[in-house]
Amino acid sequence: MLLIDKRAQASNPGRMRVNRLRVIRFHLWAFIPLGVGLALLAIGLYFRIFTLAGIGFALGVIITALMIRSCLARFQIGCICPGKVISIDPILVATSSDMSTGTSGNEYIIVAIDQINPAAFPYPPSIGDLCPACALYAGFLSRPAWEQFHPEPVWIATSELSVVDAIADRMHDADWDQLQHALKKVVNPMQPGRYRVDISEHTGGNNGWAPEQLLSTYKHPI
Repeated sequence: MLLIDKRAQASNPGRMRVNRLRVIRFHLWAFIPLGVGLALLAIGLYFRIFTLAGIGFALGVIITALMIRSCLARFQIGCICPGKVISIDPILVATSSDMSTGTSGNEYIIVAIDQINPAAFPYPPSIGDLCPACALYAGFLSRPAWEQFHPEPVWIATSELSVVDAIADRMHDADWDQLQHALKKVVNPMQPGRYRVDISEHTGGNNGWAPEQLLSTYKHPI
């Protein structure tokens, strides 16, 4: 779950028309706290421990509501990122972004490779299909780079091709070039994870990652 910090503003926010039921369908795990809360409610009522029942249920409702809010916010205020399908068995989508918070003047390019539920696509995807994503970031604004990168394909939030095309049209050629060059730096792109890369020779920017950080991988999320 990501708490939204209103001080952080996406450079290119999604602001897309979201199918809320579709988003919830792909985030059913967000209801786990509610399930736990219901279980505590039942246990508390059975044993007449009303404090446990009330607090447990209330926390379950609040946490679930915050998790669903975060899932929806990704596509409304999260940043649009370039992505494309790089495997169809399993379906893997690569997404790239600059993790810079804007405080250092350096670029911190990262590639996220995630396995995606095939049901998210309204058509059978092919390798190379463009798949724009919306992402939320986690970390501290006072640091040069965000610590975590959480992208999801926009297909998670809509089944309308026109909506996806509108998102893709709002990105620049430089965004897609960034993904192309960054993905070439990943030694094993078939392995889901997060990869820090240096593509400053293509962007002309200043790479902020330390040498020992490059190509390091993380479990999801980083």
